[in-house]
Amino acid sequence: MLYNKSLFKEVDEESKGLYLEIIDLSMKLDKLDQDIRNIIPGFECHSLCRAFARLIPELRFVDGFYIGISCENPTDEKPRLKPHFCHHTWLETPKGLIIDPWPVGIISLNALLVVNKGKYSPYGAGHYIEDQNSLKNVITRSVKWRSTRIFNILDQNLLQKPT
Repeated sequence: MLYNKSLFKEVDEESKGLYLEIIDLSMKLDKLDQDIRNIIPGFECHSLCRAFARLIPELRFVDGFYIGISCENPTDEKPRLKPHFCHHTWLETPKGLIIDPWPVGIISLNALLVVNKGKYSPYGAGHYIEDQNSLKNVITRSVKWRSTRIFNILDQNLLQKPT
C-alpha cells in the first residue's frame, strides 16, 4: 500500500488500530451490502459514523462541516477562492485524529485517516469544522433509524465471536 510515510509520525498506535478496525468493519459491511440494501435504503456519513461509534466506544462521532474550496477565476493573476460548506459527520480518536469512513467528494476503497497536527494538518484536518449544532435540521429520525439498523446488523452478523 502506498501512503505518505511522513504523516505517520503524527499518528499514535491506538489511532492506527482504531483506523484498522473501521476498515475491517467497512469491508465486512460491504460484503453484506446487498442484504443490507434490502433493509436499509441507503447509507450516509451521519448514520454510519453513529453506528461505528456505538460499536467502538473509543471513537466519538463528530457533527459539523466539511469545507471544500473552488477557484472562481483560475486564470486571473489573483484567483479568488470560494469556500463551500457541507454538513458532515466523521469519527475522532482519543488523540483527535479524524477517521472519515464516508469522505465528501472522494471515492476511496477505505476510510480516510486524517492527521490533526504537523505541517500538513491544514490540508487535512483543517477541512473538518466541528459544530454540534450544525445538523439539528439534518439529523432526522431516518438517520437515527439507519444508524441503529447498521449497528444491529454489524453487531449480530459480524461481531459474533466464533465458539
